[in-house]
Amino acid sequence: MKAKYKTLDEFANACEGAPSCMNIVKHEEKLLRKVGMEIGIKDIATQ
Repeated sequence: MKAKYKTLDEFANACEGAPSCMNIVKHEEKLLRKVGMEIGIKDIATQ
């Protein structure tokens, strides 16, 4: 996933809009950003 999504913005936007995204996390950008950080995707603001 780190190779596919370079920033947390890309990851959160892709996950939030994906039909395969679990309903529990849809529209939960803060949670998606936290997950992205946990798997090592960097926030563009901290690069």
